[in-house]
Amino acid sequence: MRPMYINPKTIDAKHAIRQTWCLDGKNFSDRIWLNKNEMIASLSKHLQDNLTVGKTAYEISRELKDRFMVE
Repeated sequence: MRPMYINPKTIDAKHAIRQTWCLDGKNFSDRIWLNKNEMIASLSKHLQDNLTVGKTAYEISRELKDRFMVE
């Protein structure tokens, strides 16, 4: 079986984002929103835990930066 190649010039981005990609019936947007809710819950817990033990805002921000691999 040959791999399928797609010409990026022929892709409609809105159509691609709305397409269901997996058997669970979720599309790209559904997955982003699901991850957003999980991230918010995780951040809330992380902040509460670290503030409770007395970490500084600087320490917490460094941990979050490392955890989410952002600058």
